[in-house]
Order: sequence, then C-alpha cells, then structure tokens
Amino acid sequence: MDSWQVRLMKLLLLVSSLASLLLLASAAYKENFRDEWRSIQADYRTQLIRTAHDENARRVAESFPIEQKQLYLRELGGIDRCTTCHLGVENPAMVDAGLPLKTHPGALLKNHPTETFGCTVCHQGEGRAISSAKAHGWYRDGRPVPHVRAPMLRGDAVYTSCGKCHAEIDLYGGEADLFAASDAAAGASSGGAAWRID
Repeated sequence: MDSWQVRLMKLLLLVSSLASLLLLASAAYKENFRDEWRSIQADYRTQLIRTAHDENARRVAESFPIEQKQLYLRELGGIDRCTTCHLGVENPAMVDAGLPLKTHPGALLKNHPTETFGCTVCHQGEGRAISSAKAHGWYRDGRPVPHVRAPMLRGDAVYTSCGKCHAEIDLYGGEADLFAASDAAAGASSGGAAWRID
C-alpha cells in the first residue's frame, strides 16, 4: 500500500470519527436540553409564577423543578409519565390554561386521583413515553404512530374505559358489560387488579 493510500485511509477514519462524535454530541444535547417536555414544564413554571397570589407562592413557583414526572401505580402494576407534560390536571389555577397544562375537566379526579389511577387507565396511550407523538399514539396531523400498542382514546371514546373497573348493572341485576365481568373474574383469579398497564 502506497503512503498516499495510508494517508487517505487515516483522513477518512478521522473524518468519520469526528462525524460520529458530532452526531452523538448533538443527540445527547437534544435529549438532555431540548426535549419537548422541558419547554412545556418551563411554560408551566411561568404560569405558576404569574398566578402566584403571594410572595411565598411565587418563591415556590420559581423553584418548580424541570424534570420527568413518573407515577408508579402499585395496585395497577404500571408506570405513568403523562404528568411530565400534563402538569396542571389537578391544579385549579390552570382551569383557563391551554393543553397540555389545563386542569382536567369535570369532577372525575375527585374519585379517581392521578396518584392512584394515573392517566392511561382511562385515556390509554403509552404511559412510559415522554414524547407527545409516542405517548398519545397519534401524530399532530392525525396519522397513527407505528408500534404504539394502545393509542390514546379520543373524545367520548374515553368513556369506554369505565367498564375496565365498573360493571354496569341493568334493571334486573344482571351485568350488562361482559368485558368488565370477565376482567373482574380474571383479576379475582389472579389475586390482583382486574387489569394491568405495562
């Protein structure tokens, strides 16, 4: 092998190594400093500061940590990271905020607190994901995200999840929701919850 070929090989190795390092550094920067959830949490902190009613509340709002949030749902056997972005679901001060910071509508969380039930139990979606598209299972243009097992339910379809825990009893005392009855039986036979989130 001639010396010019050796120099060319060394140069190609140097360029490809530098390109690889640059690619890894940019991916690390994006993952650790530019993720979508970070800007959402910064917006939430700004709104907390703006709506603070006294100096103490303002100091607490200013110290709001920018970090991934995770709920470990012990009885359901699942993990839910939805509140990484949906921070205001139980905060009455966020009733007029836009999504994803808005307070959860209605009074359902009064009997179904997020610390116990999470979000995916009713809404489905990928509870462990932290990007909007992967967590919801839908791109912004409405196309489904590939390889998402349980895309988030939309609109009134979320009420179809109630049967996972609540069996509907008809006028004659029979269970009208066969899925809830079979899920409850499966949960009783397994000694655990009637359903699980993975």
